[in-house]
Amino acid sequence: MKKSKLLNLMVSAVLTASLICGCGSSPAGGAAEDAGKEGAAVSAVSEAAGSAGDAKSLSGNVTGPQAALNDIMSSMNRPVGDMVKNFSTEEPEEISAEEAEGMDRAMREYVPGKDSLLKNKAKEFYYYTQLNDTQQEYYDMIYMLAEDPESENNIVSTTISNSYDPDAVQEDLFTAYLAIIYDHPELFWMYNAIKTDLEFSVYTLNSETTLYIQFTDVYEDYEKDMTAFNKAAEDFMKDIDLNASELEIAGEIHDKLLDLASYDYDVAASEEVQDLAHTAYGALVQNSSGQANTCVCDGYSLAYVYLCQQAGIEAIFMGGVAGNTELDAGGHAWSMVKVDGEWKEVDTTWDDMDDMVEMIKNELNTLNDSDRKYIETALSDKEYIDALEHYLFLVSTDTITNYKPDDSVMYYFDDGAVVCFVFESVHIRANKAAGFEAMGSIIKNAPIAA
Repeated sequence: MKKSKLLNLMVSAVLTASLICGCGSSPAGGAAEDAGKEGAAVSAVSEAAGSAGDAKSLSGNVTGPQAALNDIMSSMNRPVGDMVKNFSTEEPEEISAEEAEGMDRAMREYVPGKDSLLKNKAKEFYYYTQLNDTQQEYYDMIYMLAEDPESENNIVSTTISNSYDPDAVQEDLFTAYLAIIYDHPELFWMYNAIKTDLEFSVYTLNSETTLYIQFTDVYEDYEKDMTAFNKAAEDFMKDIDLNASELEIAGEIHDKLLDLASYDYDVAASEEVQDLAHTAYGALVQNSSGQANTCVCDGYSLAYVYLCQQAGIEAIFMGGVAGNTELDAGGHAWSMVKVDGEWKEVDTTWDDMDDMVEMIKNELNTLNDSDRKYIETALSDKEYIDALEHYLFLVSTDTITNYKPDDSVMYYFDDGAVVCFVFESVHIRANKAAGFEAMGSIIKNAPIAA
């Protein structure tokens, strides 16, 4: 399978450091190839290069092939700004006694449909565990609804015994909603009400208030869409070795997802929030336009989470802003995965380098022969491309928050030249300052990766 050599290296190194990967051969000799062991090769070539510090900053008086590469990449920033921004649930609507009786009657007459098509194999749902008792109750109620969105009579209710506070109930409902869509990527159709929305209503009699939750619309294509999603996930997992270590499984899923999915530039540019490109369905099946395996960042993230869950590995959705600097950061989503008892951060969207590599190759004819030869050599080295496609795989929170290129993404040549295809960047978790206050109420509970 693609990238297996790099994965074998990570088994012994990733839990104590960022990815370590040796450089490949170069037209000037390729010391890494001659060094024998990849870990030693990085040090040997670093000493020979001498001036790597300038290249690592990717700024200042950078000259030679790196300067030429910077010119090409100046308009090729990693994709951001495609994340669904703040959205919210509606405040529960006050209904009449007659309407409440109609809902009660519908619940009594409701007959559950066929066996559930929800097949998530996660042992635990992280954001659920971070909720208070009331929020967990609302989460459970929403999940009960989600098992059968094809019936008009599918309604759930609970009694609020204390004094009813509409604002507090709305906040708890929204927190529960965010937790469930992030915990359960298979509920892709609920994400930002892509297929159907939740409707909340209350009826108060004396000191008791009954809260009712139902879907606003019947999801008519539910069975077809869920069947396609389940099949895609099952097909994906068929050649994942579930007897391997958690580290190896997380790596295999990461690599295969990058091979499968493509970034949806059209949806990103349109800022269309109700497109399946924002979901695991977009990554594993198709976006709303019917383009197979096409998604934006939250689609990549949620797909990675779901696939890890299917392998019995705990993983969670992460969201906030990312970019070259905090000033130019835009909405972005990534993931976290728990490997051998330790949480690590993963950005499958930014690790997917295929488009960027192709764009660089298309611009090589604008360079002089010398610069073009250096860059072509680096891009033709499969081991080096493997390193680029793992540069944000299983890293610490500190590393991803303020990323600075290290030796694992540098390509050194015997004559001292060096090129690097990734820039310094930031990933900032959702918070009020970043413009994602609502999401921040959930993301603030995410673990910190060492």
